[in-house]
Amino acid sequence: MEDSLFALETGDQPFTADPAKSFTIPARYHFDPSIYEREKEAIFYRCWWCAGHVSQVPEPGCCLETHIHDQSVIVVRERDGE
Repeated sequence: MEDSLFALETGDQPFTADPAKSFTIPARYHFDPSIYEREKEAIFYRCWWCAGHVSQVPEPGCCLETHIHDQSVIVVRERDGE
């Protein structure tokens, strides 16, 4: 993806390089599919996420399914209790 994807465009004001003078990010950041894809790769898929609480997989063989954006994650309690 291009580095210019997050570049400011005409009309993006009052978003400025100075956070003290900014109000919010431009609306297109909330709706542009290319920005969302880049955020998933750069932010969401590179971080640890809480899938659930240990009480949700109390016994060996119990499992928990959760979703992180478009990825399914399955957590399973192993035979040894881990």
